[in-house]
Amino acid sequence: MARQYFETPMTRADDTRARGGIPGDGQVLRVLLIEHRAAAAAAMRQLLGRAGMRTEWARSLAQAVAVQRSLAPHVALVDFELPDTNGEQVVRWLARLPGCGIIVLSDSADDADRSLGLEIGADDFLMKSTSPRELVARIRAVHRRVPDCPSGPVEPPELGVCIGSGRVDFHQRRMTDAAGRTIDITGAEFAVLEILVGAQGAIVSRDQLSERALRRPWRAEDRSIDQLIFGLRRKIPAAGNAESPIHTIRGAGYMIRVMDAA
Repeated sequence: MARQYFETPMTRADDTRARGGIPGDGQVLRVLLIEHRAAAAAAMRQLLGRAGMRTEWARSLAQAVAVQRSLAPHVALVDFELPDTNGEQVVRWLARLPGCGIIVLSDSADDADRSLGLEIGADDFLMKSTSPRELVARIRAVHRRVPDCPSGPVEPPELGVCIGSGRVDFHQRRMTDAAGRTIDITGAEFAVLEILVGAQGAIVSRDQLSERALRRPWRAEDRSIDQLIFGLRRKIPAAGNAESPIHTIRGAGYMIRVMDAA
């Protein structure tokens, strides 16, 4: 049986907390909800409405395309079970859109599902039974790190940097390989990359990466940072036969080696 949203009942305290703190300077956060079940969508829209967010619902990929064009969402919530396609295709489509954060909603707690969602472009992965308070907080956290928002106190180099055989332009928020082809990286991956580069060769702990890139405290059971690092290592081309420019420092965190780009 499919798990319903908010199996943990929404308390009055949760409702009160959800109403406050809209990110940005008075801007209404726009959310695209892609969910095939009407009852679940109604519950989600009610919650997010109380949180001051504008939420539009699509029950299929075809509807989502039409809604996206008119809404220009800040964040999309994606159920992997849709009548006309699978959630993987939806996430890949959304990942190509500028300025839209992506959160996968799933019945499964399997690490393989989480890894897949993050690798193909999602910024976060949540169980459908996640509490209303955490859901609202995660939506706001993803919104804060989409490309048109600052991702943290990082001062990237003026012209960019070379990482492996690739090049990163922090002003255009774009990474290319040696042939000039764009390398697709997610908003969360780019946030991690900015933090590592901004550290200028210093070690950055998982806790620091989680706090600054994901806007939440790191927990030992949380594999999100490790999955983002894995994704970056897979996508960033190494120079020649060299090892990945992102290094794991056992018991401490990660560091990256870069070169100034002309």
